[in-house]
Amino acid sequence: RLAMLFDLNTLSGRLSGNLLRLKKLQSPNGAWPWFESMPESRYITQNIVTGLGHLDHLGVKNIHDDPALWNMITKAIQYLDGELVKDYDLAKKNYPDKMDENHLSSAQIQYLYARSYFIKDLPVTSGNRISFDYYKKQAAKYWLQYDFYFQGMIALALNRFEIMEIP
Repeated sequence: RLAMLFDLNTLSGRLSGNLLRLKKLQSPNGAWPWFESMPESRYITQNIVTGLGHLDHLGVKNIHDDPALWNMITKAIQYLDGELVKDYDLAKKNYPDKMDENHLSSAQIQYLYARSYFIKDLPVTSGNRISFDYYKKQAAKYWLQYDFYFQGMIALALNRFEIMEIP
């Protein structure tokens, strides 16, 4: 039991150290790079937000009780919401007559999954609502066209968004 307690303390210390490193690496716009001094990466930012959502969901780290961590997540989600708006605007520009077709990529699926962890605490703002609703409907409509991994991410996200029936 003593060894287990020691391991938990070690893990807690490592988690705190890694969260501090993440804080230092986060760009002012809320995104994270792959490595220090590299440009920000949407992919990495979505993975970090997803990982922090997992830690909170599993009870490993209560992110709501840590103001610095909550601020990091809030900034990251604002960045990711903005990236989704850019995706939507680009789709409207390139496919104005084909918006009912499938425009859902792995980036939007990963976004919906990451965002689903925080939908109740950080609601989508009115400026991002159109793009968010568009990709949410795309996910519900086209989810079976993806492999099992993405289907699972979509199903979990839509469940957290309280969309119980998938057409």
